[in-house]
Amino acid sequence: MGGMLAERLPFDGEAFAAHAEGLAETVELPWEHFPEPGDSKQRNAARPEIWKHPENFQRAIDQYRTAVADLVAVTREGVETPEQVAQPMAAVQQSCKGCHDSYRR
Repeated sequence: MGGMLAERLPFDGEAFAAHAEGLAETVELPWEHFPEPGDSKQRNAARPEIWKHPENFQRAIDQYRTAVADLVAVTREGVETPEQVAQPMAAVQQSCKGCHDSYRR
């Protein structure tokens, strides 16, 4: 998806939309990698800030879910140009980066 928008790959609206649907199908998967302290003995990349301020972490999760849903909504209308999906995709990317910057080591 990013490769299409950065012109590293030819833009294909149908393929982009299919990838957006795939992203929506996996929207809940990242959170299993952020176990509450003591729930896992496995090493993980979660920063303790997640559990010091869980409301902020939940807000970041909600922003990601919303960004993905907005992207999918746009792609379901049909995608013919990269410009149609550039802004919603940027919102998804920013929500990922914001969470990683704040909550991942």
